[in-house]
Formats: sequence, C-alpha cells, structure tokens
Amino acid sequence: MAEQVEGPGKSVRVALILAGGLLLLVIGLNTLRSAPTLINWVQFQHLRQEGLLVRIVARPSGWTCHLSETVRLREGREQREVSAQVVVLPDVGPIDQSQAQIWQDQGILLASDVDPPQESDWPGGVFMGGLLLLGGWYLWSQIYQDLRGKGSPRRRLQELEEAFKRGEMSEEEYQDARNALWAEM
Repeated sequence: MAEQVEGPGKSVRVALILAGGLLLLVIGLNTLRSAPTLINWVQFQHLRQEGLLVRIVARPSGWTCHLSETVRLREGREQREVSAQVVVLPDVGPIDQSQAQIWQDQGILLASDVDPPQESDWPGGVFMGGLLLLGGWYLWSQIYQDLRGKGSPRRRLQELEEAFKRGEMSEEEYQDARNALWAEM
C-alpha cells in the first residue's frame, strides 16, 4: 500500500494539485467559443448606417458580419454586448449585385462561402466531465479520510483539545501537537 504523506508536504501537494486544476479549468473555458449573435434586418441596417460593418460573408445559412468594434445590441428587453464582434443575419439569401456595389463603395468587404462544417463539442464535454469526476473523487477521498480518523485539521484540533481536557496528555505534548495542526490549517 502507498505510504501516506503527512504534515506540510501534504498540504503543499494538495495546493499544487488544486492550482493546476484551476489552471486547466481556465484554459478549458478559454477554448470554448460562444455562438455568434443573431440580428434582424433592422439591426443590420443600423450597423451599416453607423459604419460598423467591415466584412460580410454570404453563406447559405445567412450572412456573417464582422464589426469594426464591439457594440451593444438590443434583444427584447435586454441589452447585451457582442464581444466577438461577429453577428449573423440568418436566412437572407445571396447578396444582390446592386446592393453589393453600394456596400463595396462604402468600404465593406464582401465574400461568399459555403457553411463551415459543424465542429463537435465533445472535447469540451469530456473535459468538463473529467473535472466533475476529479471533484467527486476529491470529495470522496476527503470523506474517506474523515471516516478513517484522519479528518480535517479543525476536527483533529477539537479532538486534541478534548484529549487534553481529559488529561490524556501533558501540556507540552498538547502544545506540540497543536502547533503541528495549526501549520496544516
């Protein structure tokens, strides 16, 4: 059976594991992308009139519009910020040639493309599932240690104080054991 590490080495190891897990969580969340914001024709015209459109890519599923800056769009009663600077105008069809010439004269780049293949979300799901399993294992290991009598430092400190009050140890032994437990907290 593996040897249990006690004392300050164990708390450092746990802190490093938790810090590494937090770092992996941040990296994992940064790799997830949000869906582009859907807009209607009125919002599209407003963005065009404000001069915020930089590029329009016409696809069969709709137009993908790249903006020059982040803007606030109104969705129902809420306002939300479009942070990716990309909005989609769904189900509008191809760009009319006369309209395309006007937009190009205004400095808007136009392109047409096929819809990109749908990317799978399974890596993100597996990553999040792994984090949940790791968290469950950590909770289980803490409960198991607590049941074996190697519970939290606070619980062991309470048991130490009760043993001292019952007279099972000297004051010097109590102080030494108490200082060792305080180092773990």
